[in-house]
Amino acid sequence: MPELPDVEAFRARLASCAQGRTIERVDVYDAGVLHGVSVRRFRHELEGRSFAEPERRGKWP
Repeated sequence: MPELPDVEAFRARLASCAQGRTIERVDVYDAGVLHGVSVRRFRHELEGRSFAEPERRGKWP
């Protein structure tokens, strides 16, 4: 599990370069990591959407 400084650094980096940008294309190199969703559906759901402001969440119990 990453520690808070690493998580915050990644969140800040995403905010600086991804927030508000549109996902133009999704490439799936290993469909085995997609559980319960097809590559086609995954692409359909993500392409054309924009990144919102990234948030940090605490560990789930």
